[in-house]
Amino acid sequence: MDFESEAVMEAWLDATAPGCVLVVSENEVIRAGLRLLLQRNRYEAAEARSEDEALRMCVEWFPDLVIVDLPDPAAPRLLEGIRAEPGCAGTLALRLTADCEAVASGTARFDGCLVKPADPQRILAEVVRLLEQRFGPGRRMAPLEGPRAAEVVALETPFPARTRVAAVPGNVHVLANLLQELRAMGIRHGQARDGDDIVVEYVCTVAQAFEMGGDAEGLARALEEAFPWLAHRPEALRRRIERLRGFVPFRRTG
Repeated sequence: MDFESEAVMEAWLDATAPGCVLVVSENEVIRAGLRLLLQRNRYEAAEARSEDEALRMCVEWFPDLVIVDLPDPAAPRLLEGIRAEPGCAGTLALRLTADCEAVASGTARFDGCLVKPADPQRILAEVVRLLEQRFGPGRRMAPLEGPRAAEVVALETPFPARTRVAAVPGNVHVLANLLQELRAMGIRHGQARDGDDIVVEYVCTVAQAFEMGGDAEGLARALEEAFPWLAHRPEALRRRIERLRGFVPFRRTG
């Protein structure tokens, strides 16, 4: 594979659906070459040398797509392991193999397959195709399909939120601005007195939380409370939220 040709380096430079890709291969040249190619084209990319390392990284990192260049039975076993993880239920998988017909007849269903040796530009084109098919063109993310899709944190993920405002005269404008923001975004909300605090409760999506100026750490804590399974992977959750921030146009940063 010629990873350094000018044509490949510039291929898909204007790709409109960047995402997070894990490259799994025992071959260091292929592994490093694909990672660099993806990074040049605005994708977040990482490498894994083995089935075990790849599964560990998927659990910690929540990639949007995994490129698998492993022999049988490691490749289908890795795919089954990824699919079994709640946080990776929506992860796409692209197989690089010498025999795509054998892969198609197997029990493990990859989302795409390319015959080796595959041209790097062809691999990059397939990455673009798969991610745009899942997330839609441009920077719009479409809801995932499948019974466990709601377990994957996406822009459309709704969750209950609660904001406390100390009931002191100086916070009158703070409370008023918060309520105005919620009304402007069409978010249903309620408020109640709790000791010296006024508690505002509402249900918003990840995208709406960012638009209201939510920070990644605060949003991660709120999601951990709403979805307890996420608490077991706090670092992976924060990384995913940071990636989602790139899809959201901020209305304000207060």
